[in-house]
Amino acid sequence: HTPGPRCTLSATDQMFLLLLYMRFYPPDIFMALIFATDQKTVWLTRERTLNFLYDHVKGELQFPNKLWRAAHSIKIYDECYSFVID
Repeated sequence: HTPGPRCTLSATDQMFLLLLYMRFYPPDIFMALIFATDQKTVWLTRERTLNFLYDHVKGELQFPNKLWRAAHSIKIYDECYSFVID
């Protein structure tokens, strides 16, 4: 029996979300301790900052198509990662 509302995500999706949560939880706690604030403030500040930065650079970022991204990316463990270089 699972408490709470019925989840519409697959078991794989739920596990992925759990792993992402576990990835960001310790740094959020650490930053909250450093800045003497709560974890939610740290999370919201990071979200606002990322949105702000994205809004200011999205006009400069151009990834024309999948072939171009593949040619200008790196491959780590069979996954291609595109990145931005200033």
